[in-house]
Amino acid sequence: MTLLYKTFIRPVLEYGTEVSSPYKKCDIRAIESIQNSFTRRLLSRQIGRYLTPSDPDYLSADQRNAKYGLASLEHRRQTTDYKIILKMQLGKININTEDFFTTNTFTKTRSNNKFHWKAEKTKTRRNFFIHRTPSRVAISSDRPPISPN
Repeated sequence: MTLLYKTFIRPVLEYGTEVSSPYKKCDIRAIESIQNSFTRRLLSRQIGRYLTPSDPDYLSADQRNAKYGLASLEHRRQTTDYKIILKMQLGKININTEDFFTTNTFTKTRSNNKFHWKAEKTKTRRNFFIHRTPSRVAISSDRPPISPN
């Protein structure tokens, strides 16, 4: 069942997240609720009865995701954004990154690259790929490297 979910449902939920990643908490919860509903139903099916939160066999959404080897969809969106930035830096995506951001490799700080990008002009643009991703990568510079495959 998990393989079917990963094959048919999750790609629909993750389609185009580089372009339109949700930023409102209600939108994030709505998308996560689909995966949470799936894992809750799968656990109920495995146990053989409907589970309620007061049931001793009930697991939280994070525990169910860990049990079935699923990461949260929000974490997957952040990882995808991070991979796209890496591919842009390595030149694996045919796009001029100077239109979006520049990197300074000769800094005296602990991080290898320092991102510089133009400030957004509106609150809406704050959540566009070119503004949200470099700030996440710069904030999470202690993050282990991810292979851009």
